[in-house]
Amino acid sequence: MHPKTQEEIDVLEGYGGQMIFTPGDIVYSSSALIELAPPSIAVEKLMTLMSAEGVTFQDLRDTLAKFKGLRAHVVGDTIVDSYTYCTMIGGMTKTPTMSVRFEKKVDYTGGAAVVAKHLRAAGADVTFSTVLGNDAYRSFVLDDLNTCGVHCLPIVDETRPTTNKNAIVAETYRMLKIDTLDNRSISDKIVEQLKRQISETRRMQSCSAISGTACSTAARSRSWWRRFPRACSGSPTARWPAAGATFSSSRAST
Repeated sequence: MHPKTQEEIDVLEGYGGQMIFTPGDIVYSSSALIELAPPSIAVEKLMTLMSAEGVTFQDLRDTLAKFKGLRAHVVGDTIVDSYTYCTMIGGMTKTPTMSVRFEKKVDYTGGAAVVAKHLRAAGADVTFSTVLGNDAYRSFVLDDLNTCGVHCLPIVDETRPTTNKNAIVAETYRMLKIDTLDNRSISDKIVEQLKRQISETRRMQSCSAISGTACSTAARSRSWWRRFPRACSGSPTARWPAAGATFSSSRAST
């Protein structure tokens, strides 16, 4: 019994009364009911999506099995996703400034680099070409990719930082996101280096994949695909013969 309800009963019985009805421990708030037992529909969502696309779990197993032995070359922008976790302390009285206490900061390799990691985890032999800055995040990315077994061909650009997106989180709320990046198009020299890397590995690869924001920037401002007539076959599409499927990058073809 709810303590408040018991308190009511004690008061009533103290002067000879009797409890007939009380809504004290029942909350009819819709938000309270939702938070009381939030539905777990992750499995249902997955099953609905697979049913709509006509995909079975055996299809997924068969596709993953075909990745073993593939040689893939991924080209794209690396992003280091950071989460800085804090505890709310309070706010300033004179300005709308929140005060938080730092707890920890966690970094993850993202962008096209995580595509390379996923392909490697699926069993493919992966080569990854990307542009990094000459900073601490470069070492973090290279160490992480090396640990995962991805062969990285980094091009270090002294004029730009390694892209980092840092979300400031207090409790469960994202209070702020700080982006450290350079939105300029990559230089002609770097484009030539990427072309050379793709050309040198093309004959040994089963497929090539273009992924990430750097490629979309180049595609919009520098006619990216026209500059890779031989290395990329002039199309933002990579064919995977062993898997029997065609993959394309929506970012690269923007």
